[in-house]
Amino acid sequence: MENNNSSSPRQLRTSDHISIDIAQPDEDLVSSIRTKMEIISCSHSICRVKESLREKHAKAYIPGIVSVGPYHHGNPDLKAMEDQKWRYMHALLNRKPNLEACLNECVIALKEVEHRARSCYEDEISVTSNDFLQMMLVDGCFIIELFLKYSIKSLRRRNDPVFTTPGMLFNLRGNLILLENQIPLFILQRLFQVVPIPKQCNFSFAELAFRFFKNMIPGDQKIHRERFNQEGNHLLDLILHCLLPTYPRVNKKQPTPQKHLLCAKELQSAGVKFKKASVHNLLDINFSNGILEIPPLQVHQNTENLFRNLIALETCSSDSVQHITSYAVLMKSLISTDKDLKLLQQRDILTNYDANDKEVAQLFEKICEEVNLNESYYDGLCEQVNGYKRTNWHAWSMKLKRRYHRDPMLRLVLCKSSEKLRGEIVEKGGETGEMAGQRIVGVAVDFSPCSRKALKWAVDNVNFREGDHLVLVTVRPEGHYEKGEMQLWEVTGSPLIPLCEFCDPPVPKKYGVKTDPETLDIATTFANQKKVTVVVKIYWGDPREKLCEAIDNVPLSCLIVGNRGLGTIKRAIMGSVSNYVVSNGSCPVTVVKSGDHGN
Repeated sequence: MENNNSSSPRQLRTSDHISIDIAQPDEDLVSSIRTKMEIISCSHSICRVKESLREKHAKAYIPGIVSVGPYHHGNPDLKAMEDQKWRYMHALLNRKPNLEACLNECVIALKEVEHRARSCYEDEISVTSNDFLQMMLVDGCFIIELFLKYSIKSLRRRNDPVFTTPGMLFNLRGNLILLENQIPLFILQRLFQVVPIPKQCNFSFAELAFRFFKNMIPGDQKIHRERFNQEGNHLLDLILHCLLPTYPRVNKKQPTPQKHLLCAKELQSAGVKFKKASVHNLLDINFSNGILEIPPLQVHQNTENLFRNLIALETCSSDSVQHITSYAVLMKSLISTDKDLKLLQQRDILTNYDANDKEVAQLFEKICEEVNLNESYYDGLCEQVNGYKRTNWHAWSMKLKRRYHRDPMLRLVLCKSSEKLRGEIVEKGGETGEMAGQRIVGVAVDFSPCSRKALKWAVDNVNFREGDHLVLVTVRPEGHYEKGEMQLWEVTGSPLIPLCEFCDPPVPKKYGVKTDPETLDIATTFANQKKVTVVVKIYWGDPREKLCEAIDNVPLSCLIVGNRGLGTIKRAIMGSVSNYVVSNGSCPVTVVKSGDHGN
């Protein structure tokens, strides 16, 4: 019995030993499956840009100062930065006493993921294993050390050209967002785990990367910081994740996709209002109650290259929805002329940092070149806006017809002001409003002391002749109006109202205008003495924009505006109406300063 009992444990141990021996093939299978999963998940995440685009816009896709990864490795034009990369790697690894041991640990770590890293590139990388690993090591260490020096100033050397040469850091940052200039993110993360990190650094790699790129990514930095901690294929892919919308997509109701909108000015004429969105995620565009809310975009010198490479990344991505491309196409359709750009700038939707208006105006036109958008992320939103445009115009037309038939005052205003007066203008002077001995002079009037002085200056100094027309242009604040003439005319502006009718208190009240008796007296006395036709035109919205609109649509031969005499700081904050109209108006503009007295 003892022998039997003593042999039983030995048999069990033998059985256990045999099971371990036959488990070896399972390890190989697991390794094989893992390798295949990694290859497929990372396959071709770093693509080549379409050759036609790369040739036409080389600066937007090809690095000009530093190469990262294999696509532009060995470019003689980038040789100067190669030595600096090696210096940065030495500075990073030399923080550990045994440099050779640190190097060995890095090489072993990279060797484990070499096959996976090669599969990330669209092109076959025809270099030896040692050359590939060396390239990944040098480029990865350079990026980590660059991020460290950027966030921790005490790590910078006094003569470091990256931080002492004007413009070099800006150009480096621009090179590191290029699609063809990437290394896999897991290479950087793996190296960050094994290289000696200085004790001054309490940041994760994701935080270091965010701090380096944050100023060039449009949108809310709080959202960006969170999204830099998410998974990604490379640095440009992390930036793409930062910009993805947080709003749910608007579903389209019609089967035919609508990728485009009318330009901004045409939409505004159709009753659509533009507003800077309170949210700051760039792609969170919303349309509700006739208001198109668009998050602000500050345009700088790297904006075009960033968008171009994000669009190129989306082109080679497996994701069916091209978010950035959809945004670019939408903005391109909104900006057709300089007036569209001005409208978006007035709403603070587009602002310039170090780019001029011409560059901003052409930005989306250029980056949408050769873009093939199969399905727009905003097709449902475009359907909403286009549907509102048609409905709004139809409703406006029907209201006008109903009011015309039941309101004698409206028929009088329309017939006497709009048809007769404008007919005379066009018949005698053509579309420009200019004619021999006759002009249409506009004065911006808000019934303040400042505008009253401008009107007084106009009647005292402009050489009016019999048959000339004086148009008092007043602009009311933009808003939602449910009754009165404001609701009827807020899109196009009021008809031309004869001064004799406008002096009747119920008339300005219907338009929501508070008049000033002294201003009306100046205009009435002038009209009687000079035999000049005086009319009033009322708009609702931004005074800068609406005065320029009056110049074009009345049309005006010249415009006189008052200047409130704001100080430099107030003018910068509130914006100067007179300065804007002088710069953007299509007719001569005279500015009467608040201290001028028309003598």
